[in-house]
Amino acid sequence: MVDRKVIIINPEDLFKALGAEKTALLKRNYDLHLPSKAEVAEKDITLFFVNTADRDLPHLWKFLEKLKPTIVLLNCELPAEEDHKITQEEISHIWAVLRVDQFDLLTKNHLQNSLGLLGRLLDAYFAQIELEHYSTALNQVLASTLAELHRARHIHEKIVPVRRQSLKNFEILSKYGAGDSPGGEFFDVAISEGALAYVHFSSNSYVLNSKALTVFEVWRPTYNGQIASLRELLQLLSREAVPYQNKNADKRPALELCLFQINIKTLEVSGWLFGGFSMISTNGLVLDKKNFPVSPAFADQAAVSFKLERGGKLLIISPGVHNNSGGFLNKIPILKFALDHIAAPALKCINEIFFQLKKGDDSDFYKYDVTATVIEVSPNAIIKV
Repeated sequence: MVDRKVIIINPEDLFKALGAEKTALLKRNYDLHLPSKAEVAEKDITLFFVNTADRDLPHLWKFLEKLKPTIVLLNCELPAEEDHKITQEEISHIWAVLRVDQFDLLTKNHLQNSLGLLGRLLDAYFAQIELEHYSTALNQVLASTLAELHRARHIHEKIVPVRRQSLKNFEILSKYGAGDSPGGEFFDVAISEGALAYVHFSSNSYVLNSKALTVFEVWRPTYNGQIASLRELLQLLSREAVPYQNKNADKRPALELCLFQINIKTLEVSGWLFGGFSMISTNGLVLDKKNFPVSPAFADQAAVSFKLERGGKLLIISPGVHNNSGGFLNKIPILKFALDHIAAPALKCINEIFFQLKKGDDSDFYKYDVTATVIEVSPNAIIKV
């Protein structure tokens, strides 16, 4: 709480004008000090009483400029600006000016709890000072918190590895965080003469993860850039997933899959999303989770088809990001958060996702594996129109 100390510069004149009853109320409600008994601090409120019989009005404002009281009490009409050349600059240091006869704006009954306008002015002044006090303290806390967040973000970016891969017309940037639940996530690319295949899967079993990885490594050398080749991989992974369906305690799908290819000459994208993957592009494209089992039987429902652009970016968010965050990053829905950040440099966008996932969590691992990948098209890519 702010000290409600009121310093009266000329108390005898003021008390005489107020009378005994109001002086008693003033002393009861506020901690009164005289200049001889207390030094004037920066936040103290000072009253100065002006009686026109004792003061030469033309010189009054110059006198007040030296004295710098907070509130001026006049036992007269406030001088008109045009008559006495009072400018706003000359009285800017004064918080309020009022006449003694304005003290009685409230009835006598209300005077038991207040000194009328003067009391309300004093209360308002102390409320303003208290607000400034808490505002300053809050700003200091916020500044300290922001500094800590900046340091934490910097440390987090150092310890979580980033994978970079430069290909013809493309730059791929990805970040992975390990979870302590069974299964895991894996992604890689396969290259043919005319296309780039992106393969990203998440499973609920270490054994299934290992089998899916083996399937991919055997298939990769056979990839020829045709959609039929991609469909063959879908068929192989689907067969491996069947024995593991509905065997996980937290009800996660046995296998979730993001599988697509990009035509290097046209930047056309075609493939499938099975499960909790999301795709967001800089041109506003949003493809959210398609909750179908990994199977050629659901290929039509899970199909994705769109086109990238020169200088554009495609962000792929894994099921682990959704599962670890509860659908929100920094209290913002994940897809909106991604749209708000995808225009930023790729590394900054990914780092912000990972930082928000880990904020407030002191554990060494996530609950589930997480991966975020950005595929950026070169602004100088030569494409077929």
